[in-house]
Amino acid sequence: MTIRHLIWIAGGGLVARAALAVAFPVLPDEAYYWVWAHHLAWSYPDHPPMIAYLIALTTWGENGSFWVRLSPLVLGAATTYTLYLVGRDMFDEKAGIIAAALFQVVPILWLGGTAALPDAPLYLAWVATLRFVWQATHGQSRRGVAAGLTMGLGLLSKLYMAFLGVGLVCFVLLDARPGFRRKELFWGVLIAGLAFLPVIIWNLIHDWAGVHFFLYERPRWGHGLAGLRGLLSPHLEFVLLLFPAFVWALWAAWRRRGDERFRYLLWTTLPAIAFTVLTAFVGIGRGAWLGPVYLELAIILGALWNRGVAALAWGNAALTAVFIARAVIPGLPPPPIPIALHGWDQAAARVEAEVAAFGPGTEVITDNYEIASELSYHSGGILPVLLVPRPAWALVWPPLDRFTGSKGVAVTYGPLKWSHCFSGAQAVPLTAENAGNVLTLLYVYRLTDLSVRRCLCDQCCPYCPYGITR
Repeated sequence: MTIRHLIWIAGGGLVARAALAVAFPVLPDEAYYWVWAHHLAWSYPDHPPMIAYLIALTTWGENGSFWVRLSPLVLGAATTYTLYLVGRDMFDEKAGIIAAALFQVVPILWLGGTAALPDAPLYLAWVATLRFVWQATHGQSRRGVAAGLTMGLGLLSKLYMAFLGVGLVCFVLLDARPGFRRKELFWGVLIAGLAFLPVIIWNLIHDWAGVHFFLYERPRWGHGLAGLRGLLSPHLEFVLLLFPAFVWALWAAWRRRGDERFRYLLWTTLPAIAFTVLTAFVGIGRGAWLGPVYLELAIILGALWNRGVAALAWGNAALTAVFIARAVIPGLPPPPIPIALHGWDQAAARVEAEVAAFGPGTEVITDNYEIASELSYHSGGILPVLLVPRPAWALVWPPLDRFTGSKGVAVTYGPLKWSHCFSGAQAVPLTAENAGNVLTLLYVYRLTDLSVRRCLCDQCCPYCPYGITR
């Protein structure tokens, strides 16, 4: 394999992901981060701010799906190349090229190079830090400073980057060559800490809103085995046919832990795996968190390549090609998507009409961040959307108590939970269609007064729009 193969792999993957970026409307989470990009801050309750600034940079004059996703597309190409460099430096050129190729055919990885999510900058920072620390412990000690910078950028992207830091510190202190354990480690940690300082300051100012969100406000999928099932069940979709190959790669690396290269990859994946599994038992851990782990396992598969893994990889490539073809070629049946993407533009137009009909000073109120984000995005930020009741959301959307006495249009996925709190009447259901299929069903209510009427009723709690719970 030569560098020509890498160019074809990286270029082909970029073109395919760009086609998907144009074909699909923005995801609800992407619309959410688009809202962030119009309320720039040092951090946010859910994540650090990197994705918001990237979206703001590329949507300066345009808000189409391609422009929202332009920075992840560029970062995905950079991640492909950096993944190749890590595999080449640690093993050989073949391992690097195979790892780069796997990035294009594993959904959880190529999605990180397509969608405007915090994972896009996280992936690049993860593999870049991995490479710099490996170089710093093998004769290029000055790369420790570069590792500190990329670690800091990763922490500004997603806090999950901290678990790579845990693994790297353990490797450096317990396993790496003694020459790297002092000055370079100190400077790397200092630079990473300085880069992350704005997030810490923001949390101090906002009463540790990020910590509070993680512990108390993040949606949970159940406890115990139910949480573990919620963690494991999506992985067949995340990695398709290659799932058993990735499990085997982790086991094979453990069996070869006498080799420093495999030991290094174990040190830098096991903290992330352990945290994700443990938090799954309380309903917090998500399967998508393991994306960076799959990046490292792709390197291991590149190093241990065999016919069985190759067959599974080619199967993944075929499934990926079919998915892309169904997404971009008119006339083919659309690919199955587990969430509603289409119809939000129609929903936003309908809600705008309701607001106009209800008169000046009418606010849009919803209890779901997906609805709030998609309506904000598809109206170009024109709709005055309020999101309740979680307190942390008031740091992005204005709090409801500023609008006492105003009129409102409520948009929900079902019956209005606040029917005993506000004066209002139900309007007809709002259905948005795409190619004849109903994909989104919303309900619209006109609220004559956003002033609270009765807060302690059994019908509303714990959904009180003012955050009052029993």
